[in-house]
Amino acid sequence: MMRKPDYFVHFALAALLVFSFGFVKMAQASAQDDHRPSPQIIIEDAYAPPSPPGIKNGAIFFRARLADNLSESPHPPTRIVGAKSDIAERIELHTHSHENGIMRMRQTDGFTLPATLNPTGDHVMLFGLREQLKDGGHFPLTLEFEHAPSITIQVNIRRP
Repeated sequence: MMRKPDYFVHFALAALLVFSFGFVKMAQASAQDDHRPSPQIIIEDAYAPPSPPGIKNGAIFFRARLADNLSESPHPPTRIVGAKSDIAERIELHTHSHENGIMRMRQTDGFTLPATLNPTGDHVMLFGLREQLKDGGHFPLTLEFEHAPSITIQVNIRRP
């Protein structure tokens, strides 16, 4: 029986150690990225205009920004990518565009922070309201983000 030279075994062990060390370093880098603190998001002046009786759609407006200075932020660009609430059957992110002199509303895939949502631009659209939006009331809205955890805010029902 022929025995393999010892240098082959040493080479194989060295290669295994180098591979393992590289794998551990990649896992450490990944773990550091995954445990980076999430950006603090500030939502200001969230409101929905009151809805007339029988109207089943509504809209939500607010300002959203990161608490830290965006030019020096260690976080990737943060985007609002969704919204949820029991107030409506369906909720979509919408924007306005001008086509041939006509303003059109269309669904969009998100808003990059900082963002100002207003009646003539970006907004959160409510379809199939489960109850009338009455002046002075409020309801919860959960905002979903691309590079941050979801947050729940209170939306005040008021006139602009």
